[in-house]
Amino acid sequence: MRLLHTSDWHVGVTLGGKDRLNEHAVFIEELNSIIQEESIDAVLIAGDLYDQSNPPPGAEKLVFDFFRVMAERKIPVVLIAGNHDSGPRIEGRARLLQLVEIHAFGEPRRDAAIEIITKTNEKLVVAALPFAGESRLLHWDEAAAQSSLDQKQTFAERMKGLLDALASTHFKPDAVNVMMAHLTVDGAALSGSERNLRMSDTWTIPSEMLPALGHYIALGHIHKPQVVPNAPIPCAYSGSPLHIDFGEEKDFKGVYVVTAAAGKPIQLDFRPLKNVLPVRTIRTTMKDLPSLSKELHDFTGHIKVAIKLNEEDKKVGVAEEIRRTLPQTLMVQVDAPTPEPKSVVQLTDAGQKPLEAYTLYLESQSRQATPDLVNAFQELANEALHASP
Repeated sequence: MRLLHTSDWHVGVTLGGKDRLNEHAVFIEELNSIIQEESIDAVLIAGDLYDQSNPPPGAEKLVFDFFRVMAERKIPVVLIAGNHDSGPRIEGRARLLQLVEIHAFGEPRRDAAIEIITKTNEKLVVAALPFAGESRLLHWDEAAAQSSLDQKQTFAERMKGLLDALASTHFKPDAVNVMMAHLTVDGAALSGSERNLRMSDTWTIPSEMLPALGHYIALGHIHKPQVVPNAPIPCAYSGSPLHIDFGEEKDFKGVYVVTAAAGKPIQLDFRPLKNVLPVRTIRTTMKDLPSLSKELHDFTGHIKVAIKLNEEDKKVGVAEEIRRTLPQTLMVQVDAPTPEPKSVVQLTDAGQKPLEAYTLYLESQSRQATPDLVNAFQELANEALHASP
């Protein structure tokens, strides 16, 4: 049989305020093509299907349209909740989704497994462990009494216990047995963008503690695709299909295709995605901006500009000018020189009116007392002067 392993779609995510549903639609279209070309028998989605627990309607529509296509092709899907998903929300829809061979697991439990008979009449067993954070595996009172090292050991041992229990309870000798989980393995290479992932050194599991039973472990949570070293059986993160933010600039994107048969070693192949918009961080100055406009004229991805301003550069409207010059810019980071502090004007006339004092202050800071600024100050001064004690 042939399985497709993917994860961390984060449908509904934005970048620099820009909606990315069109990019996800392109990904899902390419994914459908890969599933057809590779004669995939089942799809495994290892968590973080959505970017937030309450996804926008457009995000849910994209996902459910994909489910509909899979149902029409009679290709089962198995998915688990990640830390960005709502476990209870996914759990609440699981029985309805199961009617069309979409097997969803929202919360960790010992019976979280499904047996599937594929189109080739082979048996597939998937044991599932949705995201289980430290609050679920460690009681607050015992955690408070433990050192960080002891907390780490306790968390890893309980995670191992969950995984081993799932494998020993559900795996069968005449089936292809797959463990799917959303967690962090010690030493996994991060993209630098996995925000809010609860992946401090404490809440991880050593790869050696992953279950030795089964054919393959399909992981989600890390956005960089990679095979996990030193695992007892073949194990991989498929990574995110989009560059979720600029921290993933150097990452390649794709999915894993697993060829497996009961009682035999698997074959694991990475299938790169061809239609992913790249992201790029540009470090430049205002002087070099025009030349960059020519260089990046045909760049179709997203740009973050880190601009270093000199003393002679204007400080107002920088971001607007950058976006006019480089329309692909989604984020601007300004590094401006810190001006020397200017002396504040000393007011010697105790009877001086507030507006006169404010005008003198602006002049002392080399700022212009524009009519709008003066009017705003006068309104505030009048409000203060007439306020009740």
